[in-house]
Amino acid sequence: NNSVSIRFSNKYVNSMRTRSVHMTPSFLQSSLSKEDMAEGDELARMVVSGRRHSLAKAITLIESIRNDHRRLSNYILTQALKYRREENLKNPSSSPLLSSSPSSSSSSSSSSPSLPYPIRIGISGPPGVGKSTFIENFGLYVLDHLKADDNSNNEHKLAVLSIDPSSTRTGGSLLGDKTRMPLLSYHPRAFIRPSPTRGTLGGVGSDTAEVATLCECSGYDVTLVETVGVGQSEVTVSQITDLLLFVVNPGGGDDLQGMKKGIMEVADIIIVNKADGTLLPAAQQTRLDYMAATHLAAHSHSSVHHSTKWRVPVLLCSSIDPSRAGVQKVWETIIDYFQHMQDGGHLQSRRAEQRVNWMWMQLQYELMSRLHNDAAIKNYVNLLQKDVVEDVVTPRLAASEILDKFLETHSQNPDPNLNK
Repeated sequence: NNSVSIRFSNKYVNSMRTRSVHMTPSFLQSSLSKEDMAEGDELARMVVSGRRHSLAKAITLIESIRNDHRRLSNYILTQALKYRREENLKNPSSSPLLSSSPSSSSSSSSSSPSLPYPIRIGISGPPGVGKSTFIENFGLYVLDHLKADDNSNNEHKLAVLSIDPSSTRTGGSLLGDKTRMPLLSYHPRAFIRPSPTRGTLGGVGSDTAEVATLCECSGYDVTLVETVGVGQSEVTVSQITDLLLFVVNPGGGDDLQGMKKGIMEVADIIIVNKADGTLLPAAQQTRLDYMAATHLAAHSHSSVHHSTKWRVPVLLCSSIDPSRAGVQKVWETIIDYFQHMQDGGHLQSRRAEQRVNWMWMQLQYELMSRLHNDAAIKNYVNLLQKDVVEDVVTPRLAASEILDKFLETHSQNPDPNLNK
């Protein structure tokens, strides 16, 4: 049953040993026609050149559930990464994107810090906390101040990936978060893309990491990932971002006992939003409550910050304050975070670990997708489903049998694309 995976793995390893950063994996090329590869090459080049409509088209292919679209999108993403690396090798000073080594923070002054572009920032919180309003004001502030902050002549760009929940009945999504960011939507250096979860748990979509990578290839060196309104256990966004902002409402301190695990363990910065007007006293009390909770979490070995020694700050912020004082404080704290992570050598190891974890999460998604759409075992699955409904077979046993049948079927009649 393992023969297929062994043949595939050996061929992949051998190709990896001989290829350079300028080459495309042979097994990826063999699954596409020459016409598809030509189309993918052209689209990848246009994405890297910064064409917004090409980026949007490529993202649509990445998010498609059609097998031919997914194969083509994998090729486009691989080519876009290759072309971006080639651009950086030709002119390394023009863009810090996709650098293989961490930026040197020691050479930067405290007033002009160096950020390890591209950076990904996750923004999570319960429904109604004001994430979209915060993102619009924060995004505008970052675009206005980023060039001065890092002493660079580059035209920095910002992407927002807004994740919208999908209907459990129809599978559809409203995708309306973009309408709540009208000023940011019209900014020439901003790109906002609403995407559906399509049933994926954790607050993000199944392809969010790949979409973020494509945005980085297109020159968007700051990517904000806005999750759906999440609960305390939905922490997948921390697996695809460098930093996680957890936004909370004033008056949320009563729920702290139930939130000391889960998202509180992976949040890097906590923001008490709506800290203005009559809500300011409640926001100040909530900040004290969360500060006490983060102090307790800092001593827990289960916290992601136990090894990095990062003390999670709790900030007050008003997203509608014309002075943007709270938003400015959030950005300054983000800069402090990246300097701390770089100084300790934690940022690159975190990114490497995330890539491996995301690979295994994608494997689960791909396996489930292929099982659901496999015509060879469809009848067998239907029979087992009937036995489960009638309580003849347990769901656990049925799942094991389906997987065994799938592996047995494809070891006898392997997918030709898999063996190439």
